[in-house]
Amino acid sequence: GRRIKNHAYLHTLQIAFNGLGNQGVFAILESLKVNRSLKVLIMNRNKLADDQEASPKLDLSYCLHQSRLHSLDISMNPLTFCDIVDYSGELGSSKIAYFNAGGTEIRGDPLKNIVQMSIGVTAMLRGLILSSCKIGDEGVEILCDAFSQGSQLRDLALQANEISAYGGIKLATQLHSNTTLCFLDISVNHLSQEGLSAMLDLLDVNCVIVSICFYDNALTAEELVEFGSDVLSRGHQSRVDPHTIWSRDNYFVGRHMESRFV
Repeated sequence: GRRIKNHAYLHTLQIAFNGLGNQGVFAILESLKVNRSLKVLIMNRNKLADDQEASPKLDLSYCLHQSRLHSLDISMNPLTFCDIVDYSGELGSSKIAYFNAGGTEIRGDPLKNIVQMSIGVTAMLRGLILSSCKIGDEGVEILCDAFSQGSQLRDLALQANEISAYGGIKLATQLHSNTTLCFLDISVNHLSQEGLSAMLDLLDVNCVIVSICFYDNALTAEELVEFGSDVLSRGHQSRVDPHTIWSRDNYFVGRHMESRFV
């Protein structure tokens, strides 16, 4: 942390898989208040915690909306964001364009605060990874509210979040008129055939979305074949991630459908 403070040319810092814990990362966060050159900070898998016994307490508010960081990765840490996110300042001041919180437990009010960083014409946040955060349909409601307010997100990863068909339909419906989101990953959830059909309906009316990935979403072998045929009949094979037609339980069906996508 002391060396980072005075380093005028440091652009990217990766301290992943080090198990630094709160004590080590706290020193690095403090150095950001002096260092103005660092743009990319990767701190995944460092055993960070924000429970009542964690010491010292982490405060990410500075690096989220006062530092000059463009990219922040704090994924795969046991964080709930109950204490470490304080947005008392103006959210519009954040320069974070890419935020990876995958594998944490960000939801509820902290999730609302994060997605607020993407709202408005001056907002910088463009890429948000929330994979394996267990946000569920409640989290989808928060994201839909952000999109209704003009979220500028272009890339959104929601894989493995226990999202049901209801959440999938809700998100697809909200994105019908969206003009910013280009890439969506909603794989390894529970959208079922009803939710996936809503996603294809989205592609029918939204020309901005380049790719949607939604493999492993609780389809039977028969439903997978029907879904693949539906993708082809609508002409969306170039906009649906090829992995969508694969399933751990439907290897041969996936193999057959992949040959038709190519």
